[in-house]
Amino acid sequence: AGSSRLLTDLATVGALGTAAFLAAVILSLWYTARITLMPLMAEGDLPKPRSLKQSAGLSTDSHYLLVAGGLALTVLTVGYLFYNANMPLNFLWFFLLAFASSFLATHKNSQPFRLTPLLLLTSTIAFAALAVFGSGVVLVYLQKYAANINYRQAVSVLPARNIDESVAHIRKALGNNKSLDFYFRQSSLISLAAIRQKTAQFQQQGNIGEKEKNTIASFVSLAINDANMAIALGPKNAFNWSAKGYVCQNLV
Repeated sequence: AGSSRLLTDLATVGALGTAAFLAAVILSLWYTARITLMPLMAEGDLPKPRSLKQSAGLSTDSHYLLVAGGLALTVLTVGYLFYNANMPLNFLWFFLLAFASSFLATHKNSQPFRLTPLLLLTSTIAFAALAVFGSGVVLVYLQKYAANINYRQAVSVLPARNIDESVAHIRKALGNNKSLDFYFRQSSLISLAAIRQKTAQFQQQGNIGEKEKNTIASFVSLAINDANMAIALGPKNAFNWSAKGYVCQNLV
């Protein structure tokens, strides 16, 4: 792929595909520019094109919307000449192209669409099932996203030795996504770091009582249990076994 959308199209869809892309861009921008100049043409400042007489009746709001859409389409198109594009930008470009095309149409026909009771019931059930299924999928991905955010926060506070905050974030990540062995493996290592830090802190205080021992014991339990959970979720992952060995070796 090239360093711009135009070069990428040349390498992937060839000369004909690139020519079609450029033709769509040039025609849409050309007719958008001509229609947005209709108010000036109506006042006699510019000669009115005969082929677009029916488009001169745009309202003020429609005129502003078309100008905004045309400018946005122009900016994206110019950007395609210098930068590559991703899926959201391509979707936005085609959306703006369709948006401009809706104003360019001079003849608009409407066809009535009537649903039979059976078809209406079937379509309602299908859309309801799709909405429920889509909501479930969105919820799952939101939980995974939240788990990723909490994990990154847990790792980001480790250099500052905020071990309690790190443990809290990694536990939230495990609560959001309990199916990934990576989080359990990292949680066991963070618990091991908490054991070291808490042990050094209690030794400096010179007073290791029952409360301090219970704190250390809870982190030991978390480190071992999370290492075992990582192996249970990914028994063929060598990193999980290595993490458990490392934890057990440092606890001996």
